[in-house]
Amino acid sequence: MIHYPVLRRSQLPLLALVALAIGLTVALLPHGREMALLRMQAGDSQGAVSSLQRMVDAGDRSPATLSALARALSRAGDSAAAAKLLEDLAAERPGDRAVLESLAGFQRDAGRTDGLMRTLQALQAVAPKVDWQRELARLLGDAGRMEERRQALRALIEHFKAEPVDYVDLARSEQDAGDPAAGALVLQRLAEQNPAAVDASVVGLQISMLLASGDAEQALQRARKWLEGRGDLPRVAAIIGGALSAGSRPDLAVTLLEPLAGPGADPELVAALAQAESDAGHPEQALLRLERLGAGAGNAAMLRLRLAVALRETDRAMTAAEIVGLRKLPPDLLAGLSRIVLASGRTDALRHILDSAGDGFLQVDAVLAAQIQLALGDTAAARRWSERAAQEVAGQPDRMVELANVELQLGRIDVVLDLLGRAVTEPSLTPGRLIDVARFYIRAKRPAEGALALDALRRYRPSPAANSAWALAATASGHASEVAAWLAAHSVKDLAPDTLEDLVYLAMDAGGMDLAVSAAEQLLEVRNGAGERLLLARALLSAKQPRRALDQLRALSPDAAVPDDLHEAVLYGAWHQGAPVADELRVIWLRHLDAATEPSQRDAAVSVLLELKAYPEVVPVLRQLAEQNPVKWIAVYSEAAAAAGRRAELPAFWAQTAMRPALPVELRRQLAFRVLDAGEKPRAEQVFRTLAAAAPPRSPDVRMLLFIWGPRPAAEQLDWIEARARRAGGADKAEWMNTLVGAGAATRAVAVYRSAAPGDASEALSEAYATALESVGDKAALAAAVKEQLPTASSLSRLQRLAQLAESSGNGDLERAILDKVVAAGGDRPAVQRRLGTLAFQKRNMIEAERHLSAFVTATGGDYETLMLLGNIAFRKRDSEAARIYYAKSLETLKTSGDRSFRAKTVEANLLHRLGQDAEADQLYQKLLADRPGDTNLRADFVAMLMEQGTLQRARAVLEQQ
Repeated sequence: MIHYPVLRRSQLPLLALVALAIGLTVALLPHGREMALLRMQAGDSQGAVSSLQRMVDAGDRSPATLSALARALSRAGDSAAAAKLLEDLAAERPGDRAVLESLAGFQRDAGRTDGLMRTLQALQAVAPKVDWQRELARLLGDAGRMEERRQALRALIEHFKAEPVDYVDLARSEQDAGDPAAGALVLQRLAEQNPAAVDASVVGLQISMLLASGDAEQALQRARKWLEGRGDLPRVAAIIGGALSAGSRPDLAVTLLEPLAGPGADPELVAALAQAESDAGHPEQALLRLERLGAGAGNAAMLRLRLAVALRETDRAMTAAEIVGLRKLPPDLLAGLSRIVLASGRTDALRHILDSAGDGFLQVDAVLAAQIQLALGDTAAARRWSERAAQEVAGQPDRMVELANVELQLGRIDVVLDLLGRAVTEPSLTPGRLIDVARFYIRAKRPAEGALALDALRRYRPSPAANSAWALAATASGHASEVAAWLAAHSVKDLAPDTLEDLVYLAMDAGGMDLAVSAAEQLLEVRNGAGERLLLARALLSAKQPRRALDQLRALSPDAAVPDDLHEAVLYGAWHQGAPVADELRVIWLRHLDAATEPSQRDAAVSVLLELKAYPEVVPVLRQLAEQNPVKWIAVYSEAAAAAGRRAELPAFWAQTAMRPALPVELRRQLAFRVLDAGEKPRAEQVFRTLAAAAPPRSPDVRMLLFIWGPRPAAEQLDWIEARARRAGGADKAEWMNTLVGAGAATRAVAVYRSAAPGDASEALSEAYATALESVGDKAALAAAVKEQLPTASSLSRLQRLAQLAESSGNGDLERAILDKVVAAGGDRPAVQRRLGTLAFQKRNMIEAERHLSAFVTATGGDYETLMLLGNIAFRKRDSEAARIYYAKSLETLKTSGDRSFRAKTVEANLLHRLGQDAEADQLYQKLLADRPGDTNLRADFVAMLMEQGTLQRARAVLEQQ
């Protein structure tokens, strides 16, 4: 025992205080576990482990010490040892709450979820606690052990005072497990136990679960019951209605909300009903409901705008946007509004949007910005936006295709091709966009490049969309036959109806009629409507198969609207191919003829009706047209009238028309000929007399008139000719005189000449006068006329003609004088010599006659008449031998000349007699007299020959026969 020195009493209080302070200091110094924990906090985890391990090894296995060692081991990086330590402890003390709590804490800190869940379950068995149960449920859910989680939540609700959120979690868990009805019951239990905790979101969830379980009626009843009498009805109605819509029963939402949204209802409630109607597939009805609200506000106004945009109702959307306020619209809605305005071509509305809301919203979509600027005509801005968009759409093939359309309108084809080429290589390109790709290639007039790109795509990434797009581009690039083969090998179900329709039009444009017909047939198979059947009919018509096209039109229902042009073209073509539709066509085109207001319409109708042989119906119209415009229509009318059996009315119409002086002369002449051909000679004469009234004598009309009159016109007709002759002058007068001479009225011609002015003595007129005198037979007057004309005659032809006239006058001296001038003028000397010799012979100037005739024979070899005259001259000179030679040569020349005229035969008979061949001469004379018994000259020659032979009795008999 230690003894302390005794202190003085005055020092006791101070010593006591010091002793107490020292004791407290010793007591507060860290010992074992606390020191280890301090080390661990200071970062010396390993030192803490060592210290604590010594304590454990020394026998300290208290939960606090083991827990501290576990934490130190974990800090030192040996989590496995730490876990083993506490788990062993928990195994040793399974019912020790402190050990389990320590283990749970360690597992929570270390993130050892699986162990923590086991520990929490052990804790719940020892000392149940709501927080531990809720944590266990959460951990089971995080671990994906949904069935265990559901059981944990059930236990939480059954055995603890659960929170509303626990009920909701269990309800969702039941639904996720496939039992939405159980979930709905959980929420119903919550509503019964804690109605204040049930809000619109919980009721909405319960409704969705009822719908999912097939209990739509219960869902509707729950909604109705919960909404009854609520003061916040406008706010919560949208939630409840949304739950019904989300559960695929927007019709129930309409049923629920419609009675609540009557007149005077809150706009938000009306908006909720409109949303339900839209969800139910009646957006137009919803939009009308909202528009009846008037200006509206809040959700109603915004919903109205969104519905109008969704329905692409530009004007209604603009009105709704003005109500909301363009400046208040979010960029995405402004962009959507601008898109529908752009699609409708309302550039005025686009400008208003930009002016009111600014162009800030364009920043969110450069492609849309380029489209808008392009529509507004600012191509420079459109290019700038498009260039920016080209950077933004990288990796977005659908937007690339949109931008390609902008560049196409800007005319930058190379950019278009680049965008489209890159877009088709992107796997994320929406299949539906491939059709646009094909169309843009076609619009860029590069369908061949599009076909190549799309063909490559369909080979390495095949799809129905790629095939369809390739087919469009290939058809437009002239490969319709290849596409037709591809189409024949594919089921129609592989092709969208719109694609087939595009193929039809492209094939028709490219001349691929087989493909057009095939695509149209397949389109009709998949979308059997009147429009598709009409399209097939058009394709068949273009393919020159109008009869098959007619079958398609006949297959339409009676109330189907068939375009008139198609109907008529099909009927017309089918008629040409033998279809019995002439009567139907006739009715149609007669109706067109009645309704025609333009000449082109009338002419087309007439043309078809004539082709249809509708002559009785069209002849009256053609007659009117022929009266109005004979040049164009009279031939058509004439043919139609003849075909209609109304030929008898034509001559009078022709004659009447031909009398119209304003018409071309050639047409009038043709009509006159038609009248004449029809046997209407008097009418034809009237027309030709009218045409010839002022025509020159050699005109076709005068010649035709004279033809009608014939070779011997009547006195009245001769009067007409004479009157024309008297009025005419110069060459025309001469021609008219010649006409009178030709008509046997030479005396009239002479009178015309003699009535002419004295100064009118042209060569033509003088010739006509001389010809008339020659025809009359007034030789003296003729000789006088020739003498009068001779001084002015200078041309060889005129002198030769005067010589002929002088010969006709019988004035040999005058003729010889003229012939001398003919020779002097270079005329045919042998011919003149022949004529001079003949004249001399007639004058019995044998010497002069022999001289001229011999010169003619020397120059030309002579003819049988000249040789006979020379024989006669020799006979008169009593040179019988010379005469015989000339006669023999004359007979030989006659026989070789080929002249078999009656005169030649008379000369032959005379020569036979001269040559002593009287028997042959006698036979020939008899034959000639038999042919012409009244020819006194011939009979005289025969009688003279008989008298020379001494057969007087026979000569008397021949004379008596005349």
